[in-house]
Amino acid sequence: MSGFGVPIIDAIIAFPIILIALFIPFLFLQYRRYGAVTFWHTVMTFSFVFYFTTAFFLVILPLPTEATLEHLQAIGAPTRNLDPLQVVRTFFQDNPYFHGGGLKAGLLDPSFTQAAFNVLLTVPFGMYLHFYFKRGFFTTLILTFMLTLFYETTQYTGLYHIYWRPYRLFDVDDLILNTTGGLIGWIFAPLLGILLPSRDRMDERARSLGHRVTLVRRLLSFGLDFVIATAISFVLTQILPNETSADILSYIVIWGVVPLLLGATLGQMVVRIRYDVAKSQRWRIIVRNALMVGFTIYFFPFWLQLIGSTGTVSAETLNRTYTFILLFAAPAVILVIDWLITIFRPQHKLLYEKISGAGSEAIVKTTTMADAPILKEQTTPQPEVDQQPTSRSERHH
Repeated sequence: MSGFGVPIIDAIIAFPIILIALFIPFLFLQYRRYGAVTFWHTVMTFSFVFYFTTAFFLVILPLPTEATLEHLQAIGAPTRNLDPLQVVRTFFQDNPYFHGGGLKAGLLDPSFTQAAFNVLLTVPFGMYLHFYFKRGFFTTLILTFMLTLFYETTQYTGLYHIYWRPYRLFDVDDLILNTTGGLIGWIFAPLLGILLPSRDRMDERARSLGHRVTLVRRLLSFGLDFVIATAISFVLTQILPNETSADILSYIVIWGVVPLLLGATLGQMVVRIRYDVAKSQRWRIIVRNALMVGFTIYFFPFWLQLIGSTGTVSAETLNRTYTFILLFAAPAVILVIDWLITIFRPQHKLLYEKISGAGSEAIVKTTTMADAPILKEQTTPQPEVDQQPTSRSERHH
């Protein structure tokens, strides 16, 4: 496969890896901004990532071989064109349509297709900037120019000196054509509103779901807390005599001291949730987190380890291992079912939350100035007497 096909296929192959790398940060950002992750925000964000990946691959691929670079050097191939609008002169001089050829031949000639490609390359970029990112015309102009300058610099430096000479031409006409494409995309972006909900509707939908403390939201906060606790434990292992002591002390800090002082763990604050207990009742948080850490970090992994050890333990201890597995099976299954219920009922209180009396609640963001018109509509009208003139001059008039 040649032409545009190879870079596009490569982008399709690379995209799942990029998706995996960006998905967790994307979730944190959405929960931090809106309190929820919605379908359209996810589609728009990662379709933009796929577009950008494809566009970048179209610019840099295929990568050259050493023989290709030596050939370009031997024939004295130019590395830059600083003559603006040379593409226009080339179009009128070389395009067969102006020399007796048919329209089809003119449209398929490189003098047209290369210019058209450079325009079309950034049309989606302008559409995303206008429709989803809500950027104005001049901001789109600047950002598109900066994007195409990045492309041209990448080409001129031989992929930032990975290669010893440029294998693509730095072309000032590409700067003009790419920037034009971004502006065309900005102009036609409102057409997307025929098929897609507006950005305001996407945001409104996300905020309307922000009060839910979903399983994903809980897992993200727990995961971040666990990473921080692991980092603290690593530091403490340089001081304390054994790893177990370092782990326990780090857990006490993350799930004990911090929420006792702030009413939420660091991970919870990132995804905008907190414990639903009064300040005077924060001792319940300690009970809750002690049960949570005991269940999720110690008990459940220990039970799974027992199951995994059945193929390696000696015959003398196998029966005892099976006994422990069956003994711990009921609480382990209850723990899993308790977590799974939150998938369908986000407001479901987990078992250790019920025992401790300390649940979780969402931190709803305060109203911004952009929401002022909505507040105005919901405000109760003032009595008529409050709207009478109060100053002497107003009464006179």
